[in-house]
Amino acid sequence: MRPLVVFDFDLTLTIRRVFGDRDFDKVESYLFGGKERVNELKKLFRTFSQDPYGFRFVIASWNFFNVIVEALKRVDLLEFFVISNSAGKECSEFAHWQNLNARITQSNDENGPKTLFLIFDRPYITHYGGYSAGKLGLMKQIILRSTSSFSEYDKSKEALFSKNCTCFFDDTMECLDGMNDICRVKHIKVNYSNDSVQNDHESDYEIGGVKVDELEAILKEMSRIDKKDDG
Repeated sequence: MRPLVVFDFDLTLTIRRVFGDRDFDKVESYLFGGKERVNELKKLFRTFSQDPYGFRFVIASWNFFNVIVEALKRVDLLEFFVISNSAGKECSEFAHWQNLNARITQSNDENGPKTLFLIFDRPYITHYGGYSAGKLGLMKQIILRSTSSFSEYDKSKEALFSKNCTCFFDDTMECLDGMNDICRVKHIKVNYSNDSVQNDHESDYEIGGVKVDELEAILKEMSRIDKKDDG
């Protein structure tokens, strides 16, 4: 089984809430914590997405698809949250994400490559149960071969990803309720800034974001478990 890591976006992958255009002129320094953190994330994602690790990285967020994609593009992180395949040559995993209605773009050539986005935004979360329960509902669909959007977790179903080799990162505790029944969880702590700069929103004072060294330690631990499971 392929190791799977799912991130909330605001205050988890980014260090601040993302409000779209007003933040895009300072996306690297303000939203992602600076060039050093971005480069560390990039290096980590590249290392663990390739052999021998083969991690799959996904975003599940209450924010919106276009905002998330634009922010990731501006710091060259989008490539780690897509799958590309040639038309007619989709692997079983590609089909699984298609069954979840993941967004897909295709080149003008119908036989050209398809790009599938592993970014599930507010409409998906709403569909699977709303702000508090929707991420758990989505994760049940991702991890299990389940046909009902709101089915209870059924341990008899065949899992696509193992519990120990799947981890969900989020800064909101209520979104993590019940999540540890099907996967590992990591709560991201949010602090409040006392910066003297003038802020447009109260939420500008919130500072979170997964720490890269903690993320690396979790990925390494998951990769060791995955090797044991395969062995």
